[in-house]
Amino acid sequence: MILDRFMLLQSDEGIHRVKFLEARQLVWGLNNQKIAFARACLTARMVNRTLLMPSLSASLFYKETDSLQPVSFNDVFWFERFNSLREGFIRLAHYSDLKNRTRVYNLRAVEANGLKWTVERDLERLKQSIINGPIEMHDVIRVAGKIPFLWHDHWPVKDYARVFECLVLVDEISKEADKVVSKIRRMGRQLRSEAGEGSSLQLAPYVTVHINIQWPCYAYSIAAGETNDP
Repeated sequence: MILDRFMLLQSDEGIHRVKFLEARQLVWGLNNQKIAFARACLTARMVNRTLLMPSLSASLFYKETDSLQPVSFNDVFWFERFNSLREGFIRLAHYSDLKNRTRVYNLRAVEANGLKWTVERDLERLKQSIINGPIEMHDVIRVAGKIPFLWHDHWPVKDYARVFECLVLVDEISKEADKVVSKIRRMGRQLRSEAGEGSSLQLAPYVTVHINIQWPCYAYSIAAGETNDP
């Protein structure tokens, strides 16, 4: 679902540099954190604001909020590279760029008001906040509530892709990822050789590896009686 053109607050000059959107720490697995980060970026774009750089999380059990291990965004991804790749489309800022911390508007999720969350209700909440809420009087819009990154179905996939293309791993992590990729390719060549298939397949420029260990851990918690979630 895409917001109507008249609802977009961007100007031709690009994203506002002195007004911000703040989203709380991202706490899921890294792939989901990237999606949540993209949602936060696109929400900030929608209200023509710069996103204050959120923290990522190294914690596996995201429901254990007291045990979260925050990781700075620029410890994982290149901050300057991100802004240079998508200048005028989305923008990140350090908290040190925030000069006035007093004029903050808390924009709460529908679920936080006791109503069942739906995409349509969520979108209507955002529209009403823009139309009726005094958000332009505030330097910072803080996304609050149990659902920290709202409006996730309101943009085309290509906009998510534009955000993901800006996420460039820092050298230290990139080198470790290259080691993993090289090991997987080496094992693949060995297996093809043993099977007599040769190495006629052309190598892809990169390999994505995702090992989902969250669900087994969650299932273990259920078996151990540590959670009452359905």
